[in-house]
Amino acid sequence: MRHANKVAIAAAALCSGLIVVAVPLAFATGTVIQSRICLPFGTPTITDPAQDATDGDASIVVSGAADPAVTVEVTDNGAGSGVTGTDSTGAYSISIPLAYGPNVLQAHVTNACNTVNSSNTVTITHPAPAIPPTQGGTAVPGTTPGVSSLQPVILPPTPITAPLPPEASSVPTRSYSTPVVLVPQSGVVVTKSGLTITGRADPGAVVQIVDDGHIVAQVVTGINGLFSTSIPLHEGINSITAQLTLTTGVIRSKVIIVDYVPPAHAAHGIIARIALAGGVLAVISGIGIAIYAVIARMIVAAKHRKRE
Repeated sequence: MRHANKVAIAAAALCSGLIVVAVPLAFATGTVIQSRICLPFGTPTITDPAQDATDGDASIVVSGAADPAVTVEVTDNGAGSGVTGTDSTGAYSISIPLAYGPNVLQAHVTNACNTVNSSNTVTITHPAPAIPPTQGGTAVPGTTPGVSSLQPVILPPTPITAPLPPEASSVPTRSYSTPVVLVPQSGVVVTKSGLTITGRADPGAVVQIVDDGHIVAQVVTGINGLFSTSIPLHEGINSITAQLTLTTGVIRSKVIIVDYVPPAHAAHGIIARIALAGGVLAVISGIGIAIYAVIARMIVAAKHRKRE
């Protein structure tokens, strides 16, 4: 904060830019002003699938558009179903599971001020499988099997078997290894707002990519256990992990630190570092000259003492 003519100049961080605010000195003295002002942002859309479609598959690919390099969450009947990021053109695409019956799909984008913009809703119907004929009955001619008009058939008594011991009937629980992020290495500085994450986990595992506590992408590993996906970055430090969310808990990788510096800021930082290096060299040169002068005076004084 800088004082001039009894006015303090304060900078407030924008989500995409900087705003300068003039504050009376009487209110600014000894006060730290922090503010985050978020600019308006676009509303996402769902362009595929079409409204009122019927799909017999267990999952469906949802595609649409939003602002470039943002995180999009798709909900199904109000519950979170998948998270992905848009590319540089604003397009996104994600596969989500479907429940039997109507599925009301909607896309949401949340900015740094926790403002949510939601898309249009699209209703997809996933039909339930046909009801099989009822076991132990025979249909009356002219009626539908599996419905109420069945004639009972007396079956022979089922022999009673002793229950298996717990150790024999229990199903072993699958164990998962900890996911590992291979690329990028922790501590890198990038100047692009998008980043490709590559790593390794168990084959067929669903890996979630988390940036500062928020899920920004989800990907399924291949048969070799490798995965790769792109995520958007926010300006500054991004703490990135890969995780598996299981019924028994969450398994997380080590934290990868990525510093995103926009190109304009990166250029300013290079100029500042060059100026700092020049200043350090100037100081070192000045110290060297001073030391040389002291040594020269000491030599002259020693010569005078010898003559005496």
